[in-house]
Order: sequence, then C-alpha cells, then structure tokens
Amino acid sequence: MDDKQISSPLNPSVPGSQPRSLADDTAKRIMDEELLRFEVQKQLRKKDTDNSESKSMKFLNSPFGLFLLGAIFISGLGGVFQWWNQQLKQDDARRVVQKRILSEYRWRLNDLDKLVSVTTKATDNETKGTNSLLIYRIAYGAKEYQTSLPQFKNASWGGLITELDEFGISDSAALAIDATNTLMGGPYAGVDNRGVGYFGPGVLEDRAKILHIYYDNARKKIYDTSMWRVFR
Repeated sequence: MDDKQISSPLNPSVPGSQPRSLADDTAKRIMDEELLRFEVQKQLRKKDTDNSESKSMKFLNSPFGLFLLGAIFISGLGGVFQWWNQQLKQDDARRVVQKRILSEYRWRLNDLDKLVSVTTKATDNETKGTNSLLIYRIAYGAKEYQTSLPQFKNASWGGLITELDEFGISDSAALAIDATNTLMGGPYAGVDNRGVGYFGPGVLEDRAKILHIYYDNARKKIYDTSMWRVFR
C-alpha cells in the first residue's frame, strides 16, 4: 500500500495545503485575551458606576442626607427672603420721598383747578390776566407762591415731575412737563391792559387734564402696598 501524504500546517509540500505559522496562532491568542480583558474591565467599570450611583442615592435618602438637603434649601430660602426684605425697606424709604413730592404736586394741582374754574367763568381780560400770572407762579414755584413745605420754594412744577420720573414714575411724564411749560409761558390768546397775557378757551382745561392724569398714575404706583412692588 502506498503511503498517502496528509495535509498539515507542518507539511507545506502537500499540494493544496496552506502553511500556518506559529506567529499567527500567537497573535490570535493575544487578541482573544485582550478582548476578554477589555470586556472584563467594561463590566467592572459599569459595576463601579452603578455602585457609586446607588451609594449616592442611598446617602441622599438617609436621615442625614435629607437633613443636609433641608438645611441647604432653608439656607438658600432664608437668603432670598433676607434680600427681599432689604429691597422692600429700600423701596419704602424711596416712597417716603416720593409721597412728599406727590403731596406738593397735589397742592399745586388743587390751586390750579381753582384758578382754571374762575378763569373759565371770567368775562374780563383783567381777571384772566391776573389768574394767568398766579398760574405762572404755581408752575414756576415763585417765592410769592405758598408751597406745602418750605423745601419746595423756588422748585418748578416740572422739576417735581422730573424727580418723580427719575424714580421710575414715567407714565405721561413728558406730557405733564410740557403742560407746566405752557402754564409758565403760553401761548396766550391776548394781553390785558397791564400787558399780562391770558389764555384762550380750553387751553388751561386741557393742561389741567394732563396733569391730573399724571397725578393719578403716580399715586397708583407710589401707594402700591403689594409685596411685589419692588419689581414694578
């Protein structure tokens, strides 16, 4: 019987056989070991992460963890209330000044309303001229005019509005200032025998209406007692 040649990695002479080196086997074994090591490390890292998260949740749910979270929350909330109370006190201090200015504003508005009523009914130019002069003194804050407080002597009506405007009370402020300028300088419809100008029909009524609108807006804001007033 003839001996048959068996295909083997160690017998490259056999036709059709492919030689397989020792280096290939070693490389495959190393690759398999590295893949196994990588998989083990991956599982270990996942386990550590899960354990860490589990420990964190366990701590936060513990009595001490809940106490610590509560202390942090109360401390933060206390800081907010302290800031809020401070803002309210500062706002109250500002409003004391605002109320004093608004009181003088109301004082002049009352005097203006009286003179507008008399002027509207007047038929002679002298009465109209005299009232226009008195209205000028109100708007200008002249020394001849009796203000509600001495501190407002020589303070113009427009100046009072400007102060309130700087406090953020700005609705219709520009129109109100323009109205006081008209009260001080016209335009006038004519002059009386002394050369004093007087206003034409409707001029004083229109300016008084504008000044009333500003007063109403300012009073609503200054006398706001809401706890949210510091944001308005």
